[in-house]
Amino acid sequence: MRRRRRQHTEDAHENHERWLISFADYMTLLFALFVVLYAFAQNEKGQAEVMVESLIESLREEGMISATQGSLLFEGGIGTTGSLSTTDSTALSIGDVSHVETTTESALSRLDDALAQANKEGALASVPTYKVHDEWQLTPSSNHTSLQALEQLQLALQSEIDAGEVVAEQLGQQLVIRIQAPLAFPKDSQFLQPRFRPLVDKISAAIEDIPGMITVTGHTNITPPTSELYRDNWELSALRAVSVANRILQNKDIDPDRLQVIGAGASARLTDSDSAINDRVEVTIEQGKPTYRSFAKS
Repeated sequence: MRRRRRQHTEDAHENHERWLISFADYMTLLFALFVVLYAFAQNEKGQAEVMVESLIESLREEGMISATQGSLLFEGGIGTTGSLSTTDSTALSIGDVSHVETTTESALSRLDDALAQANKEGALASVPTYKVHDEWQLTPSSNHTSLQALEQLQLALQSEIDAGEVVAEQLGQQLVIRIQAPLAFPKDSQFLQPRFRPLVDKISAAIEDIPGMITVTGHTNITPPTSELYRDNWELSALRAVSVANRILQNKDIDPDRLQVIGAGASARLTDSDSAINDRVEVTIEQGKPTYRSFAKS
């Protein structure tokens, strides 16, 4: 007698992971939204519009969003209302982009006016300069500040400037004090002449209250040093810069962390000829560039 095998049937396993599809669509759209927000903060107007248009077009081609335009969640913001499914999604239009840009420009314009009024009333006198927009700053422009500092330097070094011993000038955001090396140093020597030490002391006193990184750079002409003490112009220029920097640091009001020394040799000559004007030491104050230390201070 043949036995019948009992057929065991099992119920089909119910798929409980269908929510992952909707969740993936939601995360894709959310990612696209933040990419657009990031682009607004990083790109210029024309670049942002082109980027948004390309992003919307690519998402439509993939079938992730539809061509239906939604409504703004809040005035001046970026967002849409409606379902976030693959069949009923909403897109950010170029008109929304223009609206956001107009609102942003208006807000920045009002901020600029408010800061200008506060600065005029002296409310920002003790506020450090930090850049909040490509065209807005909390304090007067660095060019204006540099011009005031240049006038201060020229006034403090007026007699030395008239005697032709130093030159003080502004180059962009740099204040440059140029010391003629043939006057301050013996020929092919790194040692500062004693009669010029008071001049360096006077320079250090004049720059101690001017904010910015101080760079002491030694320069030479193209003629190699005749003394066997120095291998080449690089070494001579660097040691001359060190001599001036050490003298400046005798002023205890100057933070050593503000100072750096460079030996440029004959690489940055003022003239192509072998002129004595190329033989010099420059004290440069770089303004408008914050350092890590400035952010650490309260």
